[in-house]
Amino acid sequence: GTGPVLLLIHGYPTASFDWAKIWPALTNKYQCVTLDMPGFGFSDKSPKKYLIKEQADTISEVIRHLGITSAHVLSHDYVDTVAQEMMAQQLENDLA
Repeated sequence: GTGPVLLLIHGYPTASFDWAKIWPALTNKYQCVTLDMPGFGFSDKSPKKYLIKEQADTISEVIRHLGITSAHVLSHDYVDTVAQEMMAQQLENDLA
């Protein structure tokens, strides 16, 4: 899509496919970016538990890799906590 970046972060225990039904409408207005959180969807499955900070860091790395400097965020479920961690990192100048 065109327009501002919209980062979509899925909830628990689902995957980025959560956004499939609304993806066409969103991409009319936004450049949409999503990913499978570590341990979900098509991402690698590890026997470890993922910490909120580690998940926020993973998303931050994707943002950095894609060269995104500003984005709206749409999240739901427990991932709201991950999004809050990302906002805290941004306030501390520790986010992409």
